[in-house]
Amino acid sequence: MSTPTAGLRCIGMTQHIRIASRASAMATAQVNWLMAEITRTSPGTVTEFVPITTAGDTWTGPLAEAGGKGAFTSAVAQAVLDGRADLALHCAKDMPGDEPEPDGTRCLYPRRDDVHDVLVHPAGTKLDDLPTGIRIGTSAPRRIAQLTASHPHLTLVPVRGNADTRLGLTRSGDVDAVILALAGLRRLGRETEATEIIDTDRMMPALGAGQLALQIRADDQDL
Repeated sequence: MSTPTAGLRCIGMTQHIRIASRASAMATAQVNWLMAEITRTSPGTVTEFVPITTAGDTWTGPLAEAGGKGAFTSAVAQAVLDGRADLALHCAKDMPGDEPEPDGTRCLYPRRDDVHDVLVHPAGTKLDDLPTGIRIGTSAPRRIAQLTASHPHLTLVPVRGNADTRLGLTRSGDVDAVILALAGLRRLGRETEATEIIDTDRMMPALGAGQLALQIRADDQDL
């Protein structure tokens, strides 16, 4: 394992910040936002995207068998720890709740986005109006538990993949509708595809919903 460099790398007198994140469309959109913010607040700083493929991106079975939530973040965090990147960008909801800051790192949190879940149904039918047997795509235990209690007549279908993949399942006919995070659709520029924003008193948001996390080495005093 390589020894991490302290702080930021420099090209001449220019700061160079390497940002590690997943390579999905949403992660890329989030990295582009962060790069723009860095450029706005620190003109002249060079930013570089370091895409990382995680266990959660390649595993097609139940997420718990791939390491749970850490399947989406551990490889990205490791890129910071071993010096391949200066900063890791995560969705906070993907970070393990029992260890959000692994040894050797600390996290910074920008302003939180919207925490609501949304229903996406191509025909525009709202959640309470969906008839018996409609197939709702979701694999989140939180959503499954709440929908099972509030709408037991619906059929819940386990689905995996990023937001683009899940939205595509409604077009291919694999499911009739999906439940997604509003913040994610906004970051993708696809908020208009939401049929209904579900009130938080009807569906409790995920821990860390709408929150990005910027993870750096604990000894990094420059970022």
